[in-house]
Parts: sequence; structure tokens; C-alpha cells
Amino acid sequence: MFELIRFALEKITSGISWAIDHRRVGKDREVGAALLGLFERMQDVYVVGLRIVDELESYTNDELPPDANNIGNERLADLLREQFENVAGLVDAIERSRRVISTFDADLFAEIAPLLDRKSGLLMRLLQEGRLSQRSSTFIFYLDHATIENLASTGISQAFRRQLSVEVNNLRRDEVRDITRPTAIDRDRLDALMRDRPIRKEIEHIRDIARQFHDRLAVAFDLKAIRQHS
Repeated sequence: MFELIRFALEKITSGISWAIDHRRVGKDREVGAALLGLFERMQDVYVVGLRIVDELESYTNDELPPDANNIGNERLADLLREQFENVAGLVDAIERSRRVISTFDADLFAEIAPLLDRKSGLLMRLLQEGRLSQRSSTFIFYLDHATIENLASTGISQAFRRQLSVEVNNLRRDEVRDITRPTAIDRDRLDALMRDRPIRKEIEHIRDIARQFHDRLAVAFDLKAIRQHS
């Protein structure tokens, strides 16, 4: 999840910053409101994301007493539900931002269609995974950097869809179906995933992108006025 979101936000905010510099969008309050909304959804994702990682790191600790694990079950389940809603909100905010920016530059995001396409794009497929099971390891550990970069470099096509299906099926083959109630074998798999995927760093990168994006917006727009009229 987090590496895909980081990758997408890096591309999207880079394009938006270019539009602010070259398409005179900084005076448009509707654009400012949409972009401020995008920043706020980024915040939601990384704040809850860090809480999920904290929970996973303590939750996979075999030294915790059983009753602590039961508490962790419910807390982690609540966080995963909240994060699914956050990701859905982020995707909506990205779409709204793309829509308002496209009035100034219709082709700005054409090259990252594999990320943003409303039917087959990677972000929409992430949401589909969340709808299937917010508690599965596939939702949290969705696609690594190399896979995302490879898919994002390919236009939307039958080959793209086939390759994405293969990658997701590979994840599902070894997934932990419910990370809030892992068996002993599941716990070993989670430990391995946490070692292999630096998801805390992925989330921290999202935080850094959000902060830089906010700084860029603060220069281009009167954010105080936008907040007052929202």
C-alpha cells in the first residue's frame, strides 16, 4: 500500500508543482481548495499508517501476553478499517485535483495513467484489494517498488492488466488472510514481511512529500483564506 501511494504522490505532486509554476494556477481558489484537500488526505494516510506499523511491530512480538494480543486484534482491525477509508479519500482527492488542474493543462497526467486510471489503474486496484479484505497482508504490503515502477512505465493495455493480475495473484498465494488474528505460521510470515519491506520508511516518505507539498501550496495560495471559505 504505502510504496504505491508514495510513488503515486511523488509523480502527482511533481506534476502539480510544474503546473503551479507554468500554468498560473496559483490564483485559482478552486484549485487551491482541491490541492489543500489532497494534502489533508495525505496527512490522514501517513498518520494512521504510522499507527498501523507501531501496532504490527508490537503485535508480532511473541513476548506479549495473550490478553495484550487480543487488545491488539481490535485496535489493529479498527486502524485497518480507518486506513481503507483514508485511501479511498486520498484517491478521490487525487481525482478532484487532477480534474481542476486539467482545466489548465489537459495532458499533464497522461503519462501516469497506469497509476490513476479509474478502471484499471494501480490505485483503483489497491482499493479493490481493500474492499476484498482490509485485513489481508496483500492490502498492507501491496506491490514493491520494482514492480510498481515496471507497471507504471507501461501504458494501460491488456499486457498491463495481465501482468498486474499475475503480481497480485503472487501476493495472494502467500498472504496472511487476517493479520489481526495470525496463526503461528502467519506470525512468521508477518515477521518476514516486516523485515523485507521497510514500510515505516515508505510512510515517512509520504510524510516528507506531504510536508514539501504543503510548503509549495503555502507559497502559491492563500491557504488561510481557503480554509476560512471551505
